[in-house]
Amino acid sequence: MANAVNRIKKAFTNIPSSLREAGKFILEMAERQKRMNEIKREAKKKIKELSDKMEEDLKTLRSERDTFFNALFAFAEPKKEELTEELRTVKLPEGDFGWRWTPPAVVIKNGLSDADIIAYLKKIGLHHYIRVVEEVDREALLRVRPNLPVIAYEQREEFFAKPKLKKGEGSSEEITKTDTIDR
Repeated sequence: MANAVNRIKKAFTNIPSSLREAGKFILEMAERQKRMNEIKREAKKKIKELSDKMEEDLKTLRSERDTFFNALFAFAEPKKEELTEELRTVKLPEGDFGWRWTPPAVVIKNGLSDADIIAYLKKIGLHHYIRVVEEVDREALLRVRPNLPVIAYEQREEFFAKPKLKKGEGSSEEITKTDTIDR
């Protein structure tokens, strides 16, 4: 039983026998795609409505919460030395507050860009502070196609179908054979 193979049974599929029937199949695909687009549109509309309502509800709560936070800071800041004698965090049964250091960060001054900083570091000989990323140039390999034992060049032929939908029915998805197999 260790060598048993699980097989997936596929439903019987009618195959068109003429271009006219192939056209009917594409119309059936278009109907399904149109319905899929309607469902997606309805879901996006409902999600937007829920998101807008949530943001409105959160706006007031966020403002009230921030008022409490600012008041807590106004209480704690003048007492910082006393509150942090042992630890930088004050632990209460209701929750914690305190002070902590953020991770160190590099800040570029005077509105300079990374390119400006790179040029400056090169000028003063600090090349070890400049990161260089190496990667395979696949586009160049495809252009030149050198014969290398560790590189293969591949191109596949795919079957595709894309039904046409009327204006206002949404966009149609192109379906390829590999998409259908992978699902």
